[in-house]
Amino acid sequence: MSDDKLQRWIEYTKDLPTTRKASLAIVQKGGLLLSISRENDPDDWTLPGGKLEPGENWLVGLVREVREEAGVEVISADLIHEGDSDDQHYVRVYVCRLAEYPEAFPVNPEGVVKWVKPHELVKGCFRKFNMLALSAAGVDLGHGRMT
Repeated sequence: MSDDKLQRWIEYTKDLPTTRKASLAIVQKGGLLLSISRENDPDDWTLPGGKLEPGENWLVGLVREVREEAGVEVISADLIHEGDSDDQHYVRVYVCRLAEYPEAFPVNPEGVVKWVKPHELVKGCFRKFNMLALSAAGVDLGHGRMT
């Protein structure tokens, strides 16, 4: 993102309600993506992350949400996409690296956390936004590769 675009975005977002902002993580491991199912639908997968808390910045919210949902630590995050989600939140999506890449994750009452094939993320209720975000990250939806 250019410095000019970033400055315009900072100015624009300073008055947006925090509850309408969210950060999401794209984390890849061997052609699979870190994902969490929706609480009420274990077959509807989405990217880990969520709404920012009052006064929280984008990256702090991202790290907190990924830790809460998957029990893993984000060690780097690169902004690759931003825009309105299917549920009317303004979302920033980051390609992230983790401190560790576990095979299994702690039980989460909000949904199941696991590694899924990329095409699973474009089937559910956030399919439109996920497709844009995954495309921006260079994820091959047919073969699960990062390009």
